[in-house]
Amino acid sequence: MIFKGETRMIRGMKSRSLLVIGSALVLSWMTMNWPCGTAFAQSLENEQGPLPTLEITPGNVRAFRTAVLRFRTIGLPVGEERIATLRKEIERSLAFSSIVLPLEHDAYLASDESASFADKGAIDCDSWKQSGADALVEGELRRDEGRLRADLRVWDIARCKQFKTGRLTADRDDLAQLGRIIADESVEALTGTRGVAATEIAFISDRTGHRELYVAAADGRDQRPATRSNTLKLAPDWLPDGRAILY
Repeated sequence: MIFKGETRMIRGMKSRSLLVIGSALVLSWMTMNWPCGTAFAQSLENEQGPLPTLEITPGNVRAFRTAVLRFRTIGLPVGEERIATLRKEIERSLAFSSIVLPLEHDAYLASDESASFADKGAIDCDSWKQSGADALVEGELRRDEGRLRADLRVWDIARCKQFKTGRLTADRDDLAQLGRIIADESVEALTGTRGVAATEIAFISDRTGHRELYVAAADGRDQRPATRSNTLKLAPDWLPDGRAILY
C-alpha cells in the first residue's frame, strides 16, 4: 500500500530496519561466543606483565559554534513572536546535528540583530571571534502573501567571509519547518554535508489499539498519523523521491 504526502522526506525506516537486523546479529554472535570470551579472560590472569587495555577516544569530529542572530523584518511586520520562534527553531535544529552547535547568547559581544542586507559591509568579526563563534547565521524576513520568505547569510568568522547566501520560503505559520531548513542549509555550508533536521521518519505504532502508520520530524517532534484504518501495516519505507511511503 502507498501513503502519499507532500513534504520532502528521507528513507529513514530502511536504515532503522538494518540497524535492528544488525543488532540481532551482534547479540547472536555475542551469545554464541560467550564461553570462549570467558576462557580468554581467565587465561589473562596467568599472564606476566601489564595486561592490554581498551581506550575509547571521542574521535576527531569538531563542533562549530554558531551565533544565530535575530532575523530582520523587511516590509510589512512579521511579528516579534514569530522572529523569536524562528530563532529558537534554528538553534534547536542546529543542536540536533551535534556538529554545528548554537553559541550561548550570554557569550555574544556584538549585536544579536541581523544587519541590513542592503549594507554590503562585513560584520564585526573581531567581536564574534572573542565571543567564541566559528560561524554566524543572519537573515531577513518578508511577508509574501500567506507565506514567509527568508533571505539567509552564513558567515565564516575566522576568515570574515560569507560561506553561503540563499532564499527560502515556507508557510507563514510553519516556523518550525522553516527553522529546520535554515539549520540544514547552515550545516551544509559549514561541513559540506546537508543537515537532516528537516527530514522526516515513518514508523508503526499501536498507541490507539490498532497498528497505524505515523510520520514525525527527524527529532521525534510533530508526530501525526498517516493512516486511520484496521488494515495490515508492516515495514514502512519511503519511495526514492520522498513523496510517498510503502507499507
